[in-house]
Amino acid sequence: MARPVRVADRQPHAVPHQGRPAQHRLHRARRRLHLDARAPADPAARTRGPRCRTASGAARLPVLLMAETKVERGLVPTPEGYVHLRTTPGDGPDVLLLHQVPASGRLWLPVMRSLAPLPCVAPDMLNLGESDATSRPLSLAEHARLLWDAVQEARPGPKVVVGHHTGAALAAVMAAEHPGDVAGLGLIGYPAYFDWRTRLSKFERLNPVPATPDGVADVWRFIARAFADDADPDLVFDAFADRVRAGRVWYEGYAALWNADLAAVLAAARRPGRPTVVVAPDRDPLSELAGEVGEILDAPVARIPGGTFVLTEDPAPLAAAVTDLRRNL
Repeated sequence: MARPVRVADRQPHAVPHQGRPAQHRLHRARRRLHLDARAPADPAARTRGPRCRTASGAARLPVLLMAETKVERGLVPTPEGYVHLRTTPGDGPDVLLLHQVPASGRLWLPVMRSLAPLPCVAPDMLNLGESDATSRPLSLAEHARLLWDAVQEARPGPKVVVGHHTGAALAAVMAAEHPGDVAGLGLIGYPAYFDWRTRLSKFERLNPVPATPDGVADVWRFIARAFADDADPDLVFDAFADRVRAGRVWYEGYAALWNADLAAVLAAARRPGRPTVVVAPDRDPLSELAGEVGEILDAPVARIPGGTFVLTEDPAPLAAAVTDLRRNL
């Protein structure tokens, strides 16, 4: 692992990028700090403190106060750029929270609040959120390895790994690659499309977003349809912003996903004796596959309310399922 550095040490030429210079992305990260803490009814939501190092030496951005839950933000160097992390303090194994694509770890913030005082880590996948763009397309296994190494650099120790959609596939890869360090596994909407024809149809939908008003409007309509009609508009805008920030080639994470042997990944993640749960939000189309996923893992299926964006729309039932998983360690 490369030497952890201070945020101020980061240079624009340090890591190759695809159209998003490091200097611009770092400025944007600082400028958007307040968005993670947005809680209009909570006057305590604010940033505080100077930049400093984590215990491992990784660069750390200011601490955020969210409903009395401290959330620290940091940057950890990897061979393909900086990985951005959100972390909360606590005792015992960390809960590692992996997001869907094209989104960011910001989606996990409501769940992190509900999980307090459990310690959590929510990274942004490379090419998404506040993490750097990579110099080349990565495989699913490469994404998982880089995220795992970055998280372990900042917060070493065993993890309860919980993933949502593409994040569930990343979680399964980590569980297979690090059986001794993944103490518990939770999969929400694992994309169990094992037939090559289905994956081919998914590939056919992966097209760059036209740089036109109509192209951006199509992105908005796609995101808005995934939410309930009475969803908080701020949550819809946050998801839309994540999608737009991914750029015209927003589908790099999906390409990595559909190129993976998802059946083999899931089978390799099975480990007798390891607490495992498959979570199935009732309005998420991927929940139709939860029974098959549970059979392969020999794991129970926890059915909860929620849709595609259950992380932000219905965080409490999901947090309860994660709490139960961790309690079984």
